[in-house]
Amino acid sequence: MKIYYAVVQNTHEGYQIKFPDFPESSFTTNDLAQVHKNAESYLESHAQELNSKGKILPLPTSLNDILTKTQEQGVMPLPIRLNEGNLGAKRINITLQQSLLERIDQVAHRQGLSRSGFIAVASRKMLQSLQDGESLRY
Repeated sequence: MKIYYAVVQNTHEGYQIKFPDFPESSFTTNDLAQVHKNAESYLESHAQELNSKGKILPLPTSLNDILTKTQEQGVMPLPIRLNEGNLGAKRINITLQQSLLERIDQVAHRQGLSRSGFIAVASRKMLQSLQDGESLRY
């Protein structure tokens, strides 16, 4: 489960919702009571679309970074949970050294993650780093 932030701004057209982590994503609604529910649905649909195209979801921007970037724009950050388990998970079989697997299990447990969840987070971070221009170091 990841938490992305939507930013909500009251405009003359209604409530405009944008996702800083997905710059191409925004929508407007007139019903303030439905903003959160609509944002969850919109984010899940957008994430499924990206996933179906083989694109990697960006890591969520922290609340502090969102606040820093939006503090003068008159917007309100809104946390939106995204359950990536709904985005087409596939069971795989991999081979790892026993000592590495034990370390993964220890850290995953401390972080409240499953083994698969930990490996997925680590893989996404590595892929994001490579996408950002870093070279593979191991």
